[in-house]
Amino acid sequence: MQAWLIAMMTALWMLACVLNGCGGAEERKAEHLERGKKYFAEHNYDKAKVEFKNVLQIDPKTAQPYFYLGQIEEDKQNWREAFALYQKAVELDASDVDAKTKLAKFYLLVQEREKASELVAAILQVRPGDIEARLLKAGIANLQGTPMSCWHWCICKKTISKPHCVFCSRESKKMREMPHSYWPSRS
Repeated sequence: MQAWLIAMMTALWMLACVLNGCGGAEERKAEHLERGKKYFAEHNYDKAKVEFKNVLQIDPKTAQPYFYLGQIEEDKQNWREAFALYQKAVELDASDVDAKTKLAKFYLLVQEREKASELVAAILQVRPGDIEARLLKAGIANLQGTPMSCWHWCICKKTISKPHCVFCSRESKKMREMPHSYWPSRS
């Protein structure tokens, strides 16, 4: 009788383990993600990469690991891999502003103005004052040949006292001659 009870308890324990995944997939995914972020912050990219890949083995539809893996590949100057990883992160989580920013930079570098503009517009909807998005907007304006728009998007309303080009930091005659209405308000 006692052997039967032990066998039954063991079978129930094993069934519970299988059903819960011995710790739960979500719990393991969260642990791997946190360890990956910790290693990433410490610039231990090899260990971070392993942890992020572990997350993707558990759930390949999690966007954050793709974003961090993209940053790791970008740091290693593996541009194609970084681009593909940022694309995947945005595909899986359309609300990830940081991944959109990284992806918009790549589109700007290859002069894909329309795609970069779409991403920047989406970023500015969520974060209207985002400086990186404003600089990207300026870069897009510069590609379109409108340097005044470029300057308009990059001004810092609290620190600018003269109209300077944000790219070369020199005062521009064209900017000096622009109408007063283009000058930032001093708030």
